[in-house]
Amino acid sequence: MPDLGTLAFSVGMILAGAGGSQILRSPEEWPLNVAGYRSRVADLTGFTVVQASTQRLIELGYGWRPYSAVCVRERIVSCAFERTFTGFDRNGIRHRNAPLIVGVLVASTASLLWRPERYDPAEALGFVGSRVVATSAGAWAGRVVHDWIATRPVR
Repeated sequence: MPDLGTLAFSVGMILAGAGGSQILRSPEEWPLNVAGYRSRVADLTGFTVVQASTQRLIELGYGWRPYSAVCVRERIVSCAFERTFTGFDRNGIRHRNAPLIVGVLVASTASLLWRPERYDPAEALGFVGSRVVATSAGAWAGRVVHDWIATRPVR
């Protein structure tokens, strides 16, 4: 069970993401009104639940441990990339972050169950690809911000 801070952050990101999708009118089939915003919130909520659940199940089965050390500011962007997309199995061996990668792929594909892109194979593929890239970039950016805050000078 996530702590309240993590849950509040997730809800905030869902609402903000739905707002961004509303502004960008994505998908175009959903109207630019309250009903369209609700559809976008529901889409991102479903995606988040599937992604987090899948990721957690794989973490538990794999004995996954992410990097816990904070990146130094001088290398924060490249270090955050490495520490977002790699981690350790139960034996301490470093691997690609399969829980994150599989969770994002499964959730992006599952989103096609309720999104209008499902009716066109090319649009569906483009949607899944763009959601995978955006979510992965967001995870990396989140690590950069987290470590940047953790290493800021104390006054």
